[in-house]
Amino acid sequence: MTKPSHKRIGFLVGLLIVCAAAYRWVAAPVAFDTAFDIRLENLPADLVVTGPVPTEGEARIRGPRAAVRSFRNSAGICRLDLRPAKPGLFTLPIDAAAFNLPRAISLVTVDPASITLRLEPKITRTVAVQAVLIGTPAQGYEVQQAAAHPTAVAVSGPKQIIDGLAHLPTAPVSLENKSDSFKKEIALDLPEGVMMAGDPPPSPVVVTVVTITQRMGQRHFEGIPVEARHTVYEARITPPVIAIDVKGAEKDLAGLSADSGITAFVDLKDLPPGIYVRRAKINLPIGTSLVQAAPEVFTISLK
Repeated sequence: MTKPSHKRIGFLVGLLIVCAAAYRWVAAPVAFDTAFDIRLENLPADLVVTGPVPTEGEARIRGPRAAVRSFRNSAGICRLDLRPAKPGLFTLPIDAAAFNLPRAISLVTVDPASITLRLEPKITRTVAVQAVLIGTPAQGYEVQQAAAHPTAVAVSGPKQIIDGLAHLPTAPVSLENKSDSFKKEIALDLPEGVMMAGDPPPSPVVVTVVTITQRMGQRHFEGIPVEARHTVYEARITPPVIAIDVKGAEKDLAGLSADSGITAFVDLKDLPPGIYVRRAKINLPIGTSLVQAAPEVFTISLK
């Protein structure tokens, strides 16, 4: 049997020394700083967290170099169990148990060392929806009605906030230069901490229907002559003029005058000479209507 040479023995010894040194380097305990995310778990269904909640922190861990490096390269997550939580201020320590550290790694320091949460009772209530309108319709037009569909939605959140909700506003709906009715899908402007109720929660979007009509107005006209029609006789009408109030769209009334577009007359067809009392008939442009007239009757003398 051939004996190992001195060179081969020396190589093997050197290799063992290198491996031992490498093992000592890898296994030597080291400390590293690492960031971590904070996750809240198992929140009771009848509670809600209000106020600021820290979402991340920093920790120093110690352990074998290889184990620490592997842990640092993975996503550090701090899981905090809220099952024991009660309404009010609730403080949770952040310790090694929250990180599920490998056995070889220990937690040296952590910042923050604890977090304090404000917890409030969570309630669900149905709240009316209110459409929020901004801007001005086109000249001569106005909003007759604006309604959201559905008219009310179920929301859940902190009792203090939900109890104070008189209504839920939508995001603003612009009316700028609108002259026609329209509908628009628009999100609800939910307060912080309030969400739609349901499993799963529905989308916080409603349909706002806006009905736009022409702005109506009223005008008064005086001194409109009352004519005699359908007679061959000489007619004397007392009084000779009438005053009227007319309503209609503002843009239609704007171009209306007593001597253009308005006529008043008494119909004397088939009447022989004599004295009569008659009501006047009034012709108005399309889109307008008579509110009242004075006087209501006239005396007509036919000769």
